[in-house]
Parts: sequence; structure tokens; C-alpha cells
Amino acid sequence: MQPLNLFLTKHNICYQSIDLSIDKTIFYFDDASSDPLVQLNDLISELNLPRSVTLNLILDHSFVGLYCFTLPPVSRRRIDKILGFELSDALLEDVDEYFFDYRHFTIKDKETRVSVYTVKKNIVNRIIQICRAQGLEIRSISSIVDLLNQKIKKKYAPDNDIVIVSDRFYTYLFTYKGSFLCGVSSLKVTEDKEKDSENLNTKLKSIGIQNNEINNIIIDDYINSEFELDDQNSIRILDHSLEKLPDSHFSQITEVPLITLANRINLLKSNFFLLKELKKHTGKIILSSFVIGVCVLIYISSIIYENIANNKKYKELEEQYNETINRYLPKGVSKSNAVYILQTQVNELKEQQKKNQRFKKREYTVSQQLSDLSALKKEVSSLILNRYFLTDQSIRIQGEVSSYGEYDRLKINLEDIYNGKEYSMKFNQKSIGEGLIQFSVTIRPIKDNN
Repeated sequence: MQPLNLFLTKHNICYQSIDLSIDKTIFYFDDASSDPLVQLNDLISELNLPRSVTLNLILDHSFVGLYCFTLPPVSRRRIDKILGFELSDALLEDVDEYFFDYRHFTIKDKETRVSVYTVKKNIVNRIIQICRAQGLEIRSISSIVDLLNQKIKKKYAPDNDIVIVSDRFYTYLFTYKGSFLCGVSSLKVTEDKEKDSENLNTKLKSIGIQNNEINNIIIDDYINSEFELDDQNSIRILDHSLEKLPDSHFSQITEVPLITLANRINLLKSNFFLLKELKKHTGKIILSSFVIGVCVLIYISSIIYENIANNKKYKELEEQYNETINRYLPKGVSKSNAVYILQTQVNELKEQQKKNQRFKKREYTVSQQLSDLSALKKEVSSLILNRYFLTDQSIRIQGEVSSYGEYDRLKINLEDIYNGKEYSMKFNQKSIGEGLIQFSVTIRPIKDNN
């Protein structure tokens, strides 16, 4: 197999292979609004790769999301079960729409920190279709943020630090808490160095307020000559042109074999790795297969014995059934009709009981909630409700408003509908451009412990 490492962003595609003779290693998109996956398809077609090639695909932050959680001390097995619930509150869409992988670090008897990388399934499926059409196999889908994290930890060994890296498109701020990555922020690079400096320092102050343990800022060696740090941990971007910044982080992660690390984040659960792992344990597999075969024989024998016992029991029950029917059934009525009549009467009684129970207590909680939510339009004129999802454990509402002021009024009105003594609420919101605020709120009844 001939591996091809390929880095995809919304601005360019970088590619590199030791085994293949490829002249151009970076491809810029002519139109900034073009679909990167269409560009990927065109590039792969143009390269005309042999069918023996496997792709190691790396996606930037535009495609891969990062969510960090702090949990009580738990095992990896428990993390696998908990993450789905945690992500359902953080993601605007259902967690079933995403593939995800994660890193975790447990401080004994204190807490477990988890960094989760997510990618939409429809993006992965499109990439797989593009590669299959060219007869190529995808070996892995990694995150540039995770690979840069591995490079930073190996090079700088950060503790409670912020590490700044940049290329000509984005500046990243990696925040570490006790040497574990607990957040990444990205800022778009422009020609206005004064504005970029202001935005960078604002973001640094915001991170410092949220993480008061941060005590140091590290500037990556690749950009050290373009950024100046003073004694007050304030950054000034020097008079540089975009051309002086690295074209891409791709060259940095290919200098050392980060792409081939066994413990890297892989958002594609490929059969390739499963087969590779199975080859290491061939002996154990043969022994396990033998044990499974013996267990299957024992299981089949038990089924045969159980079947014989059930047949005997069935005959006894049939005799008892016939005796009972003859004793209590009126003459002239066949046995089959009598059973049908009795069953019909029982079903009618059960159905009537259900109706009586249903209307015994006339409370229509969901209907009242929907009516109250519809009435919110009078208080929050720009409100658009996209989704109302009800389960036994929680209520989830998603929608949009046109401003943060409208969002605050919405929160106040929701707190009136869902009384704080009876419900707990968790809000999530983000700006989606053009002044729109996209929000989700999870509402859970407060359990009465008395």
C-alpha cells in the first residue's frame, strides 16, 4: 500500500507522499466560497492515483469540532456511555448525526477531563464516496488540532499554559490545564495587524478569566519572529505580510511522524485497523473459536433437551385445557369460538378501563406547554422555534432569535413557564451570522428527594 497524506481546509489542500512522485504539494481554491469536497474530488481525479494508494486525511477546525468536558473520576467504559448524553446538550443537532473520538485524562479521586473531536457523518460519507469512485481506500481521518496538540506537547511540554500557533489563514490558541488540552480558539488572520493584535489580546484575556490557573503564554517557534510578547502577557503582531507566515500547518506535522501515531484521533473506524490488530492475536483467536464452538454445542444440546421437556409439558397443558373447556363451556359452542368470544369480551373490558383511566384526570401538560411556547412570540417577536423534543427525562427546545437582547428576553419568559422550583434549565447559544442567534435549551424536572 502507498500512503498519501492529505490536509483539507476551506482554503486549500496540501498533500504529500514518500512513495509517490507528486510535483505540486499545495492546491489553493480559486473561489473562497467553493465547496472544499468538490475541490477534493477534482484534485483526486487530476492526480490520477493508482488503486494501491491509501489516504490519511487530515481535516482542519472548519470540519472537526472540539468539545471539552470535566467529569467525576470514571473509567473509559463509563466515558463511552456518558459522552452521548454530554454531547447531546452541546451539539445543536442530534448526536447520531456525528462520528466522534476522544482523549481523556483522570486525576485520581478528583476528576476526569475529556476532549471530544466530532465530525458530521454526511461529510465523512461524501469523502468515502469520492474516494471509492476513484478506487481509493481511506485509512484514517484525523484532526489537525489533535496532531498539533501532539506536536506542542512533545516540543513544549505545556502545563497551565496557552500556546499560540499560526499560519497565513488562522491563529490558534491552545489552552492547557495541568498539561491536558482543555480548549482551542481560532482567529482569522487579516491584513490589518492592529485589529488582529486587538482581537488576539481580547481572546487571551477571556481565556485567562475562564482559567485563572493559566500562568504562561508560549509562542510557537515557527512564528516567533512575527509576534512580540511583553511583560504583561500582551501580544503585538509585528509589521509582517501574510506571505511571511507558514502556508499551512501541514509541513510541521509531516516533519515528525505524527500522522502515523497509533494513538492519534481517528474519526474513521476502518476495518483495516481491526484486521491488523487481529493478526497480532491469531493464537488467542483460534483458542477462543474452539471455546465458542464447544459453547455452541452445549447450547444446542440444551435447546434440544428443553424442547423435549416443553413438548411433554404442552401435552399435559392440552389435556388440562380440554378438561376445563368441557366443564365450563355451554353445549353446542365449539372450543375455538368460545375462546374467541371470551377473548373479545376481555379486550373490550380492558379498552373501556383504559378510556376511563385516561379521562379520569383531565391534565394536558404537553398541550399547555406548547400553547405557552407559542405565546412567547408576543414577547419575543423574532423567535423561531425549530424543534420541541420530549422524553421521560427531559424537554429539548431549539430555535433562533435575531439578537442577544431577544435571547435574554426569551430566557426570562422560559423561566416563567418552567418554574425554577420544578425544573432545571441548561442553555446553549451561538451566533450564526447576519445577527441571528441559534439556541438550544434542555429542561429537566427536579426530582423530589423527600
